[in-house]
Amino acid sequence: MQNPAKVAVITGAAGGIGRALCQGFIEDGYRIAALDVDAPALSELLAQLGEGHQGFTCDLASETQIVATVAQVAARFGRIDVLVNNAALGPSMAATCDTTLEGFALALAVNTLGPTLMAREAARHMGRGAAVVNVASLAGLLANPKRNAYASSKAALISMTRSLACEWAERGIRVTAVAPGYVLTPMVAGLEQAAKVDLQQVRRRIPMGRLARPDEIAAAVRFLASAEARQVTGSVLPVDGGWACFNQPGDAHPPVASVPDAERHRPQASAAARVVVVSGGGGAASEVIAARFRAQGDTVIVLEPQAEAAVRQAFAVIQRQYGRVDVLINAALLEAPRADHPESLMSTLNRTLTAAFLSIREALNCMPVSGGVVLNIGSLPAGGTVAARQAQAAAWQGSEMLGRCQAAELAAAGVRVVNLAGAAPYPGDIAAAALFLASASASYITGATLYVDGGRSAFANAAQAAIFDDTEVA
Repeated sequence: MQNPAKVAVITGAAGGIGRALCQGFIEDGYRIAALDVDAPALSELLAQLGEGHQGFTCDLASETQIVATVAQVAARFGRIDVLVNNAALGPSMAATCDTTLEGFALALAVNTLGPTLMAREAARHMGRGAAVVNVASLAGLLANPKRNAYASSKAALISMTRSLACEWAERGIRVTAVAPGYVLTPMVAGLEQAAKVDLQQVRRRIPMGRLARPDEIAAAVRFLASAEARQVTGSVLPVDGGWACFNQPGDAHPPVASVPDAERHRPQASAAARVVVVSGGGGAASEVIAARFRAQGDTVIVLEPQAEAAVRQAFAVIQRQYGRVDVLINAALLEAPRADHPESLMSTLNRTLTAAFLSIREALNCMPVSGGVVLNIGSLPAGGTVAARQAQAAAWQGSEMLGRCQAAELAAAGVRVVNLAGAAPYPGDIAAAALFLASASASYITGATLYVDGGRSAFANAAQAAIFDDTEVA
């Protein structure tokens, strides 16, 4: 009788992020099918993983090997529940006129076509509830000179992520991606030792002032693959320490004298209850969010929309009574807009965007020196009059940019700011995402936006758009 435990297929398993992925999914109860082109490194990894897991040598530049390897995985385990496309041909620095056509084509073969073929073959053995998570790169979202092949291949992978998410939604297979920034892997450490990269300069460009740990990338992948993210598909989640939010000359973080401890070691998780403020109304969704945080032992205070003086007074009372605010959840943008004509735009912006700014400003005065989290949660425009949708869209776009600006400003002070865009039918799923983003597992995510919308934002053909799953998670 076959073991019923779920199976995660992880490519590039023997690398720095790959090893963290394997360990993380084992902690989640998965059996691991570890794929890598490096057979000796794969054997070493398997010796560390223990029984119940298996390695497969595979070159992602070969369709023949991909087809055969996935068939072997399915024959060995009998099922595939998660595919993590982590393997990639690393970035090379070469001017356009110095880049060979063979090198450019190889990057596309390994970084774009390979993951797409892996997904195609794995999907043959997947059922409803399965997930594909692609490890893309910030280089696929932001341009870099002389990284033509790598950046193009990762951007293409991001596009394929969204396309497959829309195609496979009706089959119940979700497809998402993470876009890591700089990660302290053995390869990167080796580059620094060889004087091929100045990591101190890199750290100054990252608002959080450090590189990511492999386990931080793995944590984001594990969430996206989990049932807690069951309404997340087609979404690309940057895990970059705020890199993409900083857009001005100079350093994003003050110089650091040595390697930050959090870059090498995962901080010990605190079991202490947090003080969580849910502000701005938000209706039923706010109630579900508050209930989920209370259920894990946090103290939750719900603040209704108020004038500036009343908000100041409310946070002063919270400071006196509890001594701090650990998490602020701005829920004002979850309110359905009441605008029915263009003149109502300003009133809508004041009730949502201005109210969110006011709550953030006052909450920051109550947050600890390091470890605070601000979540801006809003609903994507849907239904209502044209003017109402315009007002809601304007409020959300303003809030998203507000979060990005504040992420760049506050990262050096240890405060993360994250945006969460949801669809109205899913308050339980929005709450699950909020719990993750406010947790230590999301420690390198700031300035990013996560879409919990059943794939709506990824689907280009609005005339035929359908929500991924109409059922709700309490």
